[in-house]
Amino acid sequence: MRNTLLGGKLLAMESGEALITLDHLRRALQFLQPVSASQYALLCDALNVPEQASQSERFTAAMLEETASLPRLPYSPDVITLLNALKRKGLDLSSTVTEPFVNLSARKGRYHSVISSVAELKALLNSRIFDQDAAVEAVSDAVMRMSWSELSDRPQAIFSFLGPAATGKTYMAQLMGQGLQGYALRSFDMTQFASEKESFGLVGLRKGFSDATTGLLTDFVKQNPRSIIVFDELEKSHSRVQTALLRMLSEGRLRDEYSGEEIDFRQTIVVVTSNLGSSIYSNRTFAEQARKQPHQAREHLLQAIRQETKIEDGHQVAAIPPEMISRLSQGSIILFNKLSIDALARIAQEQIQQERKSFEDKLGLSVEFSRFDALVRLLVLGFAPEFDTRAVKSRLSEQVYDPITDYLLAHQSAEVERVELSVDDSVTAFLQSQDMNLLPQQLATKHQRVYFQRQLVLEGQALKVLYTDVRVEKLARGEDFMDASGIQVDLPEVSFEQIAGHLQIKARLSETINLVCKREQLKAQGVSTPRGMLLYGVPGTGKTMLAKAFAHEAQLPFIACTGNDLLNESFIRKLFARAREYAPAIIFIDEIDALPRRGTAGPQADALVNRMLVEIDGFGGGDDVFVIAATNRKDLIDPAILRSGRIDLHFEVPQLDKDARRWFIERMLTRPLFSSGIDVDQLVMLTAGFSGADLQKVSREVVLLALREGLEQIGPELVIEQVNTQKYGAPLTLEDGRQHLLETAYHEAAHAVISRVLLPERRIEQVTVVARANFLGMVAYDNEQEHDYTRDFLFNLTCVALAGRAAQVKQFGNKGLDSGAAGDLKQAASYAWHAIAEWGMDDQLYNLSIPTLKERLKRLPFAARVEDRIKHWLDEATACTASLVDTHWQQIDRVAQRVLSDEIIDAATLNQLME
Repeated sequence: MRNTLLGGKLLAMESGEALITLDHLRRALQFLQPVSASQYALLCDALNVPEQASQSERFTAAMLEETASLPRLPYSPDVITLLNALKRKGLDLSSTVTEPFVNLSARKGRYHSVISSVAELKALLNSRIFDQDAAVEAVSDAVMRMSWSELSDRPQAIFSFLGPAATGKTYMAQLMGQGLQGYALRSFDMTQFASEKESFGLVGLRKGFSDATTGLLTDFVKQNPRSIIVFDELEKSHSRVQTALLRMLSEGRLRDEYSGEEIDFRQTIVVVTSNLGSSIYSNRTFAEQARKQPHQAREHLLQAIRQETKIEDGHQVAAIPPEMISRLSQGSIILFNKLSIDALARIAQEQIQQERKSFEDKLGLSVEFSRFDALVRLLVLGFAPEFDTRAVKSRLSEQVYDPITDYLLAHQSAEVERVELSVDDSVTAFLQSQDMNLLPQQLATKHQRVYFQRQLVLEGQALKVLYTDVRVEKLARGEDFMDASGIQVDLPEVSFEQIAGHLQIKARLSETINLVCKREQLKAQGVSTPRGMLLYGVPGTGKTMLAKAFAHEAQLPFIACTGNDLLNESFIRKLFARAREYAPAIIFIDEIDALPRRGTAGPQADALVNRMLVEIDGFGGGDDVFVIAATNRKDLIDPAILRSGRIDLHFEVPQLDKDARRWFIERMLTRPLFSSGIDVDQLVMLTAGFSGADLQKVSREVVLLALREGLEQIGPELVIEQVNTQKYGAPLTLEDGRQHLLETAYHEAAHAVISRVLLPERRIEQVTVVARANFLGMVAYDNEQEHDYTRDFLFNLTCVALAGRAAQVKQFGNKGLDSGAAGDLKQAASYAWHAIAEWGMDDQLYNLSIPTLKERLKRLPFAARVEDRIKHWLDEATACTASLVDTHWQQIDRVAQRVLSDEIIDAATLNQLME
């Protein structure tokens, strides 16, 4: 309907009439075609006109939108009546009934010329830009879209050429200027705009200043509306210079500060180049992702660029402001690959042939090549590990023509007419034995280079240059001869077998080793390799030892540091750079919580976390470096570090299990001071929840006490007293300790048994009396399981919560009535409140949401009734729980005895005991 009414408005305005009439709408239909046949028929019927058999082209979408922006023109009364009638029939302004009629027959064959010009551009780019097929295709597609898309309030096209240095980004922009007819080209080196005031150079300086003048950018576009504007290495310009360009990208206009004139950029093509994101370009996984999933690779790269920073005016800022990245991401993000050996060889061939012509012409010597392809590949490999295209082009003559001229200078009496260059059989065999797709990565990762020798022999009047003795050697680094910030690489010798206990966590770590070491298999299944894992738990549980054993089992180099080391951004860079040398490798960061959370310690601390994130993200899928972090305080770690895709495998390292404690205790009791009558099994039971550090403290304190008291032997009483002091904070008798464990066992057993009876679908992972954080025992459930919170479910949860105290009282009488059920009572009250007050499940307060009413009424409604119904709910649950505990007491007793014996029982054992 909107198009019909705008068409009527346009016709009314053209005829100078003051109202939009039905006649205007009828005439407008001559220039519109139906979108919805049924609604179009309804509109024609309402206007009392036949459906148009023949139509003519007059309106465009832009013309109608421009009409909408003009001053309002009133409808005539009969039009208003019509609109109301149509609205009752389901037609209003939101109904898409018509669109401007386009006479396609008049445009027949027009696409041929467009296709031809784009094909010419594509051919030009392919002939001069190597190894960038995806980039050429993306540019061609964008230019094709320009040929048919309407002019909008932004430049015709916005290209962001992203990729490593010297891959052809700027050159492609220059070639676009050659291939697109009618476009002028202007390139701006953004390194020249690093000052805050440099934006004046682009957009001009207001009159009144001594050096006031028009802007280079605005003046050029004013003179050349159809132009290609290149902002080369945008990130090296000042942030204010970049933000000065935002309006150009979003509105297609920019004001020249000198003339005050608004310059129209809507016919320009904007090209931005950037080398940011260098940390991920050399990664094999990212290169593969860019080839197979370019959209995901673009997002990955943009995320890396968002995290890049620079120092500006003494402050750390984003290398490219978020507003600029947002504008650029709305255009065409085009990724440039790191050039392959094949592409570099093609560039080198052209360079050698160009220099050959000049060499022959100036010196009068003919130059001949044998095994030319092999020679060029060898020369290119000599530029490892960086493979910089500019270096290849500028220094290639050093490898080819400099040896020749050196020989001629040293043998001035020699008569030379021609030069023959070739490689021997050993070079050919070496090149054939190498995978040219993997070799560059190997050379870069290991910091290696391909070396070779040259033999120059004069045979007659022919100077023969033979390249031979090819070999791969590691390049010397400065840090190989000086202090490398304490970053040492090791291959730990400790294995999982040498670590006592921890069976469950070792099993989980073994599974993770399979993930880390089976990269290719995961890749074949489309699964990314994890980048890191976090080992967390209370001090003294063996996290560092487990990390070393992980590296040993995975047979990967191990580089260790502490969280305090990460408080230096330079160290973070060196740490990951060193790991990259030995990749695949493991970085172990102990006490990673020393790295502050962002927003808590100032900009410098934020920069450290950002650098850490950039380095972790630099290894797509964890193919190169796997990070193991350890902490006693998981809550202090910046959430971004633990986010999915980074250090996202989180394993709690629990207190020592029985086998581990037995190992520590038996080792302690081998000392001569300890008597032979100490019951190891008794100590193992009493030390449930102890860490290795706790047991070492027990041993130390007992020995110190014996030395102070002058005791010749340490008996079981002293050891037990020290264990109790360590565990409970005050001297306890053995009976007190056992009593507490017994109460905990029956308490947790009742929770587990009644849960299995009332809620068999609720998966229990384990039942334990091992102390963790704020509880002495627990029933652990599957946290990922979802439940339908019905009234019965909530009531049953209440009974399960009350079952612990009921069992304690049944087994121990009033002695079992202690404060240990405080958390359970809080849970039970919470279930009752949710069911009755929030979710309206009570039959006497049905469908009432008390918190909502409280918010509306500014008081607590039905307070007395809510309290009464909650009391009724808890009374009913208490009676039901007592009956259930009596009925299933044998099962509760069996589970309690088993959990006392094993400390932890799993779901299978629980089910067996329930039978």
